[in-house]
Amino acid sequence: MKIGRFIAEALFPARCHACDAALMAGERFICARCLHDLVRTRYHSVDDNPMAERFAGLIPFQRAAAQFFYRPESDMAVLVQDFKYRKFPGLARYLGHVAADELLPTGFFYGVDALVPVPMHWRKRTLRGYN
Repeated sequence: MKIGRFIAEALFPARCHACDAALMAGERFICARCLHDLVRTRYHSVDDNPMAERFAGLIPFQRAAAQFFYRPESDMAVLVQDFKYRKFPGLARYLGHVAADELLPTGFFYGVDALVPVPMHWRKRTLRGYN
């Protein structure tokens, strides 16, 4: 580890984006307690998948899922605000990895050739710098 980074981490330890607690070794962006407490939808495992129902008839797709519930007053809302508007794209990638790691053992990705993000308006993408 570079000495400058070591000093910076010692003086300014990484903090949980949800509860602001200092992160422990091995934690990234979110502490283990907050990550555990994020409410999962389990849409991938139900026949009446609300995410699939939302897209039905609008666009062709094979499967749809949302890993976490979003409520304006929730920790998930704080996380979304951080990666969308406070320049933390690494947090978005981290949550994507968490979702993929949780969905992979369920067989949800079996036979999937590509994942397609929900598109965003080009002006928003230009302002944010990423989708």
